[in-house]
Amino acid sequence: MVGQVRFNKWYGQFFDAIGKKDLPDFTHSLWVFVPLVSVMLALTVAQTFLQERLKFRLREWVSRHHLGRMAQADAHLPDDFCRR
Repeated sequence: MVGQVRFNKWYGQFFDAIGKKDLPDFTHSLWVFVPLVSVMLALTVAQTFLQERLKFRLREWVSRHHLGRMAQADAHLPDDFCRR
């Protein structure tokens, strides 16, 4: 959220510099933009990676948990139950 607020402030400064045709402010805005985008991109990639990793780990756990329960449930069935 802090990044979005900073982007909004940057947009204002950038377009003010364009509107005033102020080259030093314009170039300063571009130099502010590069690290801002770099940090936001790194955070977005990290967040996406962590979300996907969590989903994978949860699916893995659920699969193992339910397969274990199904194996225990099948243990008390007769051998020819699945062939019927």
